Amino acid sequence: MAEQLTLNQLVLGSSPSRGTNFKVAHQTTFMNKRIEPRSLKSLVAISAMAIGLMASPVALAEVVYDGMASVSPDKGFNGYTQSKGPFEFGDDLTLAGTARLVNHFVFQYFGDIADNVVAMATLRFYANDADIPGKITKAPGSLLWQSDPFLVEKGDHIIDIGVPNIQVGDTFTFSLEVPTLSGVKGSQFLLHTSTKPADVGKSFNDFWVKADTVWSLQRLENGAQRADFAVRVSAIPEPSSVALGALGVFTFGCYFARRKSRNQ
Repeated sequence: MAEQLTLNQLVLGSSPSRGTNFKVAHQTTFMNKRIEPRSLKSLVAISAMAIGLMASPVALAEVVYDGMASVSPDKGFNGYTQSKGPFEFGDDLTLAGTARLVNHFVFQYFGDIADNVVAMATLRFYANDADIPGKITKAPGSLLWQSDPFLVEKGDHIIDIGVPNIQVGDTFTFSLEVPTLSGVKGSQFLLHTSTKPADVGKSFNDFWVKADTVWSLQRLENGAQRADFAVRVSAIPEPSSVALGALGVFTFGCYFARRKSRNQ
């Protein structure tokens, strides 16, 4: 005769013919006193998550500036203004979000490089803390970091420079310099520009050029062509911010676990 399943067996998901318990949640689970081990497990899991957050801030990296989505069809800017150069040039970026330890810098360039030309570029970060006589705008001043020289290759490239968690302000200036190129055909490094404002973060429609030791603001075609560059900046929070967030998660977990225990 076919076995009859009781209501309790149906709820538990067990079958007397197989003797298998699928461990489906049952209301009696929340009525007995075995809630304490479950709370303890939850607390341990929350603690592990908090420790993980403090130990692995890389997982919290975020894009704080992104001008890569709309690359101009032209080949970019090569650091020359008014037939002079080559110069160190770049742009000041106002970052979104709150993460300020930069760990990646991505940009797109075109290398008009002859086969017999070897060129090395350097990426630099500056704080905008230098006064300009008669102006409120601050120029690039204190050097925050510079990369090791890297090879400029022929053709169109997107390059990702790993940055060792360099702290920057809400606004900072990046620059690129390729001193061995002449700026004429077959000897050019051209940083791509973008066709519209950045999707993340902000930048004014101008850029910085350094001649000798003096920085000056320049525009492309008197402002008719956008002077924002195709770059992306990623950053992580400061360790203190990560630890504070982890502590909040841990504290909430403790409160939740205690409240659940008192209600049993």
